[in-house]
Amino acid sequence: MVKGRLNEVVGKAAINTRKLEFPSEEADNGEAKGFSFGRLFRAMATKDWTGARYEKKALGEGTGSAGGYLVPEQHVSEVKDRITAQAVVRRAGATVYPMGTDTLNIPRVSGGATAYWVGENTQITSSDQTFAQTQLVARVLAAMVKVSNQLLQDTSGSAEAAIRRDVAKVLALAEDLAFIGGDGTANKPLGIINTSGVNEVTLGANGGTPNFDTIYDALYQVELNSGAASAWIMHPRTKNTLRKIKDSSGQYIYNVSPSLREPDSLMGIPVYLTTQIPVNLTVGSSTDCSHIICGQFDEAIIGERLGMEFSIDQSGTAFEYYQSWIRAISRLDFTLRTPGVFCKVTGVRS
Repeated sequence: MVKGRLNEVVGKAAINTRKLEFPSEEADNGEAKGFSFGRLFRAMATKDWTGARYEKKALGEGTGSAGGYLVPEQHVSEVKDRITAQAVVRRAGATVYPMGTDTLNIPRVSGGATAYWVGENTQITSSDQTFAQTQLVARVLAAMVKVSNQLLQDTSGSAEAAIRRDVAKVLALAEDLAFIGGDGTANKPLGIINTSGVNEVTLGANGGTPNFDTIYDALYQVELNSGAASAWIMHPRTKNTLRKIKDSSGQYIYNVSPSLREPDSLMGIPVYLTTQIPVNLTVGSSTDCSHIICGQFDEAIIGERLGMEFSIDQSGTAFEYYQSWIRAISRLDFTLRTPGVFCKVTGVRS
């Protein structure tokens, strides 16, 4: 097992271009003039066609028999990342605790002291605080890809970097999906939607279309439990429904002027959009429902036993197929320290 960054392949056959002694023709200004095999072979050996543009054109790149086979193919050195959903729970402000072992107990005050008004020389009534704890257990989240060593070699390291970014993004999205809607089974954490004690605003037995009253009701549930909402999380479809709400004069409410940039907040609270939230949930007779989440996200706790770790294996079956197997693993868990400062809106239709 070889860990860390992939090493660049060494030992490639090198051509000593100094031995390619061909007469070159140059104009008086020093630029290449006429066709020269010397410049052609030198450019092919060094992969530098700066001084051999004439040869590249003269051969006729479009026709293989006219010399196109001699012209090396070129590829953009950057490998573009694919477009995916956005990971939002960490961005919304979740608190991250490192885990020294596979479990982490987070104590909290569940019942506080009581204050009394007392008279002169009157005994103060005592009160006891009560405590509770939330336990995190490190769970394993993993992804692995198999890639040709030839691809890694021939892309000058850009493929490796793109693969690493993509695998890291896949893990981030998988954890985000669990943090939002995990059901606590099959080694997954229990997400916000399924955590007991989270407040709920429902849009009816068969769901319904959200409006700004819906938003205020969800915000009120957080405030009712002495919370300070710090973020909204919703599907882009939901925000699109809200942005199209108009007043009695037909004017848009969410963004008062189409010429202005749309605000990234709702009631002054940041909005995070993700297609990780489903829009095909069944509520009563409706099968196109979604969620809105509102909460004080510093009370969302992520425990990390192991940050994202990459390992590369070129042995065994990978060796036989001339491949590298790139694996990424995280060990972490998720919980809500105070579920009452979160609210979910259910049955959200467009």
